[in-house]
Amino acid sequence: MDLASGFRFPKFFKVALPAATLIALHRMWTERHRLETLVNSKTAALKSSEQTLRAVLNSVNVAIFVHDLDGTILDVNEPMTLMYGVSSEQAKRMTIANDFSSQRNPTDQLPVIWQDVLNGNPRSFEWIARRPLSSEEFEVEVFLRRIPLKDRDVILANVKDVTDRKRVERELMNAKTAAERADQEKTTFMSIASHELRTPITALKVYLQLAQRALTRGDPVDSLTIDRSLEQTDRLVRMIDDLLDVSRIETGALALRQQSVDIAGLVKDVVEVFNHLGLNRKILLEPHLEAEPARAFADPARIEQVLSNLIRNALKYSPENSDIHVRLSIDGKRHEVRISVQDRGIGIPKDRQQNLFTRFYRVPSKAHLGRQGLGLGLYISKRIVKEHGGQMGVLSEEG
Repeated sequence: MDLASGFRFPKFFKVALPAATLIALHRMWTERHRLETLVNSKTAALKSSEQTLRAVLNSVNVAIFVHDLDGTILDVNEPMTLMYGVSSEQAKRMTIANDFSSQRNPTDQLPVIWQDVLNGNPRSFEWIARRPLSSEEFEVEVFLRRIPLKDRDVILANVKDVTDRKRVERELMNAKTAAERADQEKTTFMSIASHELRTPITALKVYLQLAQRALTRGDPVDSLTIDRSLEQTDRLVRMIDDLLDVSRIETGALALRQQSVDIAGLVKDVVEVFNHLGLNRKILLEPHLEAEPARAFADPARIEQVLSNLIRNALKYSPENSDIHVRLSIDGKRHEVRISVQDRGIGIPKDRQQNLFTRFYRVPSKAHLGRQGLGLGLYISKRIVKEHGGQMGVLSEEG
């Protein structure tokens, strides 16, 4: 149609619809509005519920992993990210076995546990966890269970850091073990001390009774009786001194009076004292030290005590007619003095040698039965050497 002819479109069209149609349209619009309102309400409620659930999960003091049945991590809570040092998105790209577990865990344990949980059996166990970014390890308790949801099942893992608790438990266990060991040592000490102290006292009493009888008869006291009495007295004094030294060591009161000492001269003097005791044994000093004396900064009385203990042990545990060799070597470059005492005794089993320097220890061997002593000499000697900044050890073979 030609617009120039003056035709004009009407401003509106009137459309007449049946009443039934209008009612239907109204009902449709009303239902749509109701559904939209319901959906919006449900969506808001679901969002609120999710926020509430997230807030609850984040408020607990345990890490939470949500897995699918294959072990893929679907979600984690905020405490998990803090415990393991990763973000939620990082965690979802990682796996428990490869990223969050220590290699020290048994490799075959986790698959067995996982299968048990899949079968509907909740499992609780201890585990060594790992922080993926730092490789730092810590101890945890894990509780796994299968949770049925509307659309699928998931595996929920609650993980609690128990590192501090386990450390305290170990400390308490160590303290309990130490207390039990101390109680056992006390019992051992009472048994050994009562026997060993009684032996010289009994012998001394016998010799004094012999002397008393001789004097009662008007006879002179046998010099052998006097010598034996002095020997038992010396032995008793050494035992008491050892017990006092142990007390000083345990309380940190073992004092050293260090000074410049002619160490070669000191060793010679100790050897000569033993050689003049009439033991029918020779204490040989090797090499013969005639050169300029070597000096060391030490407590001469304590070094003499250590060397005397070693020589007495050598005399006690070696054949009657064998010689004892004492060697002294000086390393000027390293500023070290090495003293060794060698005998031809019965030897000490390899598995017993590490215990030689503990309190009250005596080698439990038939070959050592009847050997007297409190088992303190080597313990005290090693502590004295350690206080001087030195080391003490043993080399021995049976036979």
